[in-house]
Amino acid sequence: MNIVINCSNLKVGGGIQVANSVIYEFTRMNLDHNFLILCSPELNNNLNHLNFPKNFKKEIISKSPSN
Repeated sequence: MNIVINCSNLKVGGGIQVANSVIYEFTRMNLDHNFLILCSPELNNNLNHLNFPKNFKKEIISKSPSN
């Protein structure tokens, strides 16, 4: 199964911390799904410490999708 996690609108605050925590837990679960993480530059700064498995891909969205 392909799973998209859209965090492209998170800029500050607790939302970034929650997204970071959820993504971290997914990377540790050894799931057979393919994950695509759409993240803001701010969230990307917090995710740089993670070692993503091969079934994870990260795409940085620098422009807000609502514009």
